Amino acid sequence: MSYLPPGWTLERLQTATVDDLRQIPEERLHEISQNLIPAENVSVRLVIGRAIRYENRRKVRAERGLPPAPRRPLFKKANDAVVEIVERGGFDDFGFILFRTDYSDEERWEQWQKEFMRIIDVSLESTSGGKEIEDKCLTPIYEDEDMAGATHEQILQAYYGYHEENEGIPAGLNTSMCLVVDLVAMDSITTDMPWVYALDVSFDHASPLADGEYPGYFRVAIKSVITELYPMLTAMMPPELWPPDNRIWESAVE
Repeated sequence: MSYLPPGWTLERLQTATVDDLRQIPEERLHEISQNLIPAENVSVRLVIGRAIRYENRRKVRAERGLPPAPRRPLFKKANDAVVEIVERGGFDDFGFILFRTDYSDEERWEQWQKEFMRIIDVSLESTSGGKEIEDKCLTPIYEDEDMAGATHEQILQAYYGYHEENEGIPAGLNTSMCLVVDLVAMDSITTDMPWVYALDVSFDHASPLADGEYPGYFRVAIKSVITELYPMLTAMMPPELWPPDNRIWESAVE
């Protein structure tokens, strides 16, 4: 049974913030079940997960007759979820593989790449702890003129071909989605909300779709690609993140 702080309701626990957790005695946090916290509340789940790991280490040391390890503060850093995930995973590189499907204008493509990376850099700089992982952020670009106008099914084939050619994909890049840039996405770089496609690599892109059915992809604001989408994919599946109203995805939390 999960621990429920005195005076708290289940609803309050499920909607808690990291600051709310600071009101609970740290020695009780490991008694809270992570399963009660919604998957999209990544920051709170990470704090509770850290508390559980620390408690398990304490028990193991006690069972082996070892002295207690120095207490590690649970709230040592107020880092954003993407920083926590990259550090917890010990990734040397992290990010998404990006596929280019338009080859009509090299100058436009070069300008797009520069602006894309600028937005990614700014988004990381704005996160708490982002400086600690900025050198690890990587977006390998798959370029092949045979991919001009490629369908989603062809992109998926190229993705798995990339996987085979490189004898696997590094853990930090092995997400459930890849990024795709066509001419329309490229042109969005001059708008107030530049975006790219996020493509579900586990979806059957050859199957017919019914009206209103999850299509296996959605548009994502470039500013949200690393700081929002990347950490959310460790807790939720792409269909759970898909906005049925076809808006540009910015966050799982509205």
